Amino acid sequence: MTTPQQQILDKCKEVVAQAKELYGMDLSEVRVSFELRGKAAGKAGGRGYNLPANAYYVKFNKDMLTREAFDHLLNNTVPHEYAHIVCFMKTSLGKNHDAGWERVCAALG
Repeated sequence: MTTPQQQILDKCKEVVAQAKELYGMDLSEVRVSFELRGKAAGKAGGRGYNLPANAYYVKFNKDMLTREAFDHLLNNTVPHEYAHIVCFMKTSLGKNHDAGWERVCAALG
């Protein structure tokens, strides 16, 4: 049986493949962790804009892996956070939660 954490990691791989196909970006070096605390399901960040993928991270809230929020985390939060990474790496696509970012987010799932 696949653990919830592994399901999230598998979804990350799917979204990374989608980003490569759609935007030509290799996000495979984005760091993924499950150390986020509090009420947020996920967080994307890094050292700045227009940097290589290894300068960025995506954190997920481990406490939400066992709650009813899991499906939302899997199907919405993962693409949401990777959309931020895509926009961090190519700012012309969008920023924060603007219309450009929304297009990227929808395209990633």
